Amino acid sequence: MHGLLLRENIIHADEMPLQVNRVNGREKPVNGYMWLYRTGKFSERQIVLYDYRNGRKGDYPAEFLKSFFGYLHCDGLRQYDVINAVRVGCWAHVRRYFKNALDVRCDKRDYTTLAGQGFLKIQEIFAAETEKSPYSLAEIAAIRKEKSQKLTEDFFEWCEKSQGIAVPKSLTGKAISYALGQKKSLTAFLNDPRLELTNNAAERAIKPFVIGRKNWPFSNSEKGAQATAVIYSVVETAKAAGAKPFEFIRRIFEKLCSCDFRLKSFCLGT
Repeated sequence: MHGLLLRENIIHADEMPLQVNRVNGREKPVNGYMWLYRTGKFSERQIVLYDYRNGRKGDYPAEFLKSFFGYLHCDGLRQYDVINAVRVGCWAHVRRYFKNALDVRCDKRDYTTLAGQGFLKIQEIFAAETEKSPYSLAEIAAIRKEKSQKLTEDFFEWCEKSQGIAVPKSLTGKAISYALGQKKSLTAFLNDPRLELTNNAAERAIKPFVIGRKNWPFSNSEKGAQATAVIYSVVETAKAAGAKPFEFIRRIFEKLCSCDFRLKSFCLGT
C-alpha cells in the first residue's frame, strides 16, 4: 500500500497525538503521533494509510514520502516544509481562523468587522467551488479560471491592505498573518482541477481513529501502536474502496494461506 501510494500524484496528510506507554530506550511514556496519508478524490485507487511514529518531527513524513514529488494536501504545520512536494494549503483552516475571530464578538453576525469581511471573502471562494456538484474536471477548471482565481487574488489583496489595520496579536491579526504566510500553498489548488480546496479528506480519514481513541486513550507498546496502524489502514482502505471490511479482511487471510509472500497489490486490484 505504501509503494502504491507513492506512485500517486496527489496525497492528503494529517496527524494526531497518541500516547505509547512502553518504548525501547525510554523510561516514561512517549507522546507519539499517528500520521495519516491518503489518496486524492479523483484517484482510481483509494488508499488510506496510517503510520505510527514516536514524535512529530519533520523527519517522519519526509522519510515516509521521500520518493513522492507530487502535490501534498496538508495544513500549515512546519514539519511538512522538508518534503519535496508541492504543498497545497487548506482553506478550511484559514476560514476557521477568521471564524474564531468573528465568534469572540458580541454580535457574531456583524460582518462589517475585518474578521467578518475576511470570512465572507473566503465564503465566496467556497461558494464558487461548490456551486456545481457533482462536476467534471473540465468544469472545475472552468470555474477556477472564471471565478476562483479572481476571488483568491481579491482575498489576498485585501489581506495585504488589512494587515496594517488589524492589531498583530489579535485573533483577526493572527488570521490575516496566517493567510499571508500560507499564500503560496493556498493558491496551489488553482494549478490542477484534481486538487481540492481543503484537506478535509485527510481529516475525515483520521476521524475513525479519533473516535476509537476515546475508548482506548493510549497504546501499551510501540509494536501495539504499529499494529493499530496496520489494522486501521486495512479497514479504512476497504471502506474507501467501497468494500465491506469483513469480506476484505477475509480475502486477505485466504490469500495469505496460499501465497509465497511475494505479494504486490492483490488486495487493491479487483
